[in-house]
Amino acid sequence: MRLFTNGYRHIQRYRQILNVISKHGLDHLLDFIGIKNPLRFTGRRKKVNVYRSTALRVKMVLEELGPAFIKLGQLLSIRPDLLPPNYLVELEKLQDHVAPVDFNQISEIIESELQRPISAVFTEIDPNPIAAASIGQVHSGRLITGEAVVVKVQRPGVKKIVATDLEILRDIASFLESRTEWGRAYNVVGLVDEFSRTIRDELDYTIEAGNADRFVKNFQTDPTVRFPKAFWKYSTRQMLVLEAVAGIKVNNAVSCEESEANKASASKNLVNAILKQLLIDGFFHADPHPGNIVLAPNGVILFLDFGMVGRLNNWMRERLVFLMLNLIQENVTNIVDILMEIGDIKGATNRKALRHEIFYLFDKYYHRPLNRIHIGTALRELLGLAWGYRFKFPKELSLIARCLFLLESTVSKLTPECSLLELSRPFGSKLLREQLSWPYLSKTGLTFFQDWLFFSLELPERLKSIFRSVENGELKFNLEHQNFDNFITKMNLIGNRLSFSLIIAAIIVGSSLIAQQTQLALFGSFPIAEAGFIIAVLMGVWLLVSIIRSGKI
Repeated sequence: MRLFTNGYRHIQRYRQILNVISKHGLDHLLDFIGIKNPLRFTGRRKKVNVYRSTALRVKMVLEELGPAFIKLGQLLSIRPDLLPPNYLVELEKLQDHVAPVDFNQISEIIESELQRPISAVFTEIDPNPIAAASIGQVHSGRLITGEAVVVKVQRPGVKKIVATDLEILRDIASFLESRTEWGRAYNVVGLVDEFSRTIRDELDYTIEAGNADRFVKNFQTDPTVRFPKAFWKYSTRQMLVLEAVAGIKVNNAVSCEESEANKASASKNLVNAILKQLLIDGFFHADPHPGNIVLAPNGVILFLDFGMVGRLNNWMRERLVFLMLNLIQENVTNIVDILMEIGDIKGATNRKALRHEIFYLFDKYYHRPLNRIHIGTALRELLGLAWGYRFKFPKELSLIARCLFLLESTVSKLTPECSLLELSRPFGSKLLREQLSWPYLSKTGLTFFQDWLFFSLELPERLKSIFRSVENGELKFNLEHQNFDNFITKMNLIGNRLSFSLIIAAIIVGSSLIAQQTQLALFGSFPIAEAGFIIAVLMGVWLLVSIIRSGKI
């Protein structure tokens, strides 16, 4: 297995990974992607439960391998364009809950980050954590200034473990991209690099503090939504101090005697908050599950945990706005065009077949009452088309799908009788009015005019530059031959087999000539002719077997 681009620094971790894979009976997956496991027959292996599905065993492997692999599984669970549905279902169940670290170790990290005793900043910190995950754990406390806070502290040594696993994942991705067609098609190196950036951001708690501040700023004029502020004075890369918020988590609000009116108001405010984040701010909370949403009096919504956020550029946000407006107007033709533009679908035949699939999907849902349409399920079906047609939607769309899927789950817990689409209608209508208002149209028209003005001013100079290159013979075209590397590989294989055949023929001819000689001065009585014939036969058999195994006979 030639994956060791970092030498043998991580050989022990490689052994652990291979042992875990073997323990769960997934050696056949290694064979499928072209990795030979040298540890397959070493050590005693537990009996594999053959009744467990492959997807379930993949989930168990990721859980056992630790933080980076758990986060990778969680990221893949929202990518129906990369994995089939049965794997998505299992990966969604990945739990990032582990036994808490002893508080003595946590207190050492806190004092190291603060560079002073805990008592100099906090009057109290509860040694029993509120939550414990593979990267960090959370404790409640109180500052010496009197504010109630939550303190999020990174587990000792986790950064080194994650860094090692990220290097290993990068090596595996490079191997897959160089050796497999699907690895190149899905740009697995790019996927791992994208994942690495995400998890490194999660390991830097100052980024999460910045996310909290940005949410606070975006909703500073909205009394229906609140975000806890970060205490930057005490927050570092490995420790985050946030304002403690009072209220009831949605998980608990379902079972307690919370008024129906408050729940209905909270559902409405939550949906409006997420839609504002998606369609107006371009910066959204990507993990709004019931444990991260708190209900305050009068339907006020409080968000928690800002480690997973999504960012949308202007182009993507505009496409989402157009998508929502066409959904309201039930314009399926425009919806299909927008989705195909977002997915960057190429190839006339592929586009025609995919257009038919999307038409069918929307026709299926349009004839249902709004309260019976599950938008999370519909989005998953939509993104799942990418798996069948071998193309990728951008990662932002997958995060949006996850966000809306979790939002729908949270809303259904608060108000089971309401649907996400019903609650979205008022916001969509308001957005449509704003899109057709004179200030917005004039701003859009001015931007369009400026773009064309700058283009017109630059056009003469660009044309002169092109003509000058033509006159000087400097104009060059870059031609890219598709699958040329594959062609070269096949030609090398053909050349090697021809050379091998010629060597076999030469040995046979040489052995025949030697066999005609009665005296062998050089080799004495050694049966060199017979040895030559035997070598030629063995080489010929080996060549024939390799051809048969390749399936190209």
